[in-house]
Amino acid sequence: DYVWMTAVVRLSARPRFHASALRIQVLRALYRLFDPLVGGPDGTGWPLGRSVQSQEVYAALARIPGVDMSRTVDVALFPAEVDTGTRGAAVERIDLPDTGLVYSFDHQVKVVQ
Repeated sequence: DYVWMTAVVRLSARPRFHASALRIQVLRALYRLFDPLVGGPDGTGWPLGRSVQSQEVYAALARIPGVDMSRTVDVALFPAEVDTGTRGAAVERIDLPDTGLVYSFDHQVKVVQ
């Protein structure tokens, strides 16, 4: 059972890093983190039934050169409905059923200098 979700991230770029290039890197990291085949905490795919927590996004962001973790970094997770293109209310954690598998839907990233 796919459980669609959207991560919305607002972060600060470190000096000498271009916002547009950093935005692309962050989006790639988000889609990779939540990839059912190569994502997850150990890179072997998102485990069935494993909940999604905003702290995992913060950890992924901290590994990206150019993200200034000492300044503004905001993460919100939203359950999403892919059929309608809508998302629910922001949450810190998205619980999945035992047979649930997280799947990305339209992550959004805003980078400020």
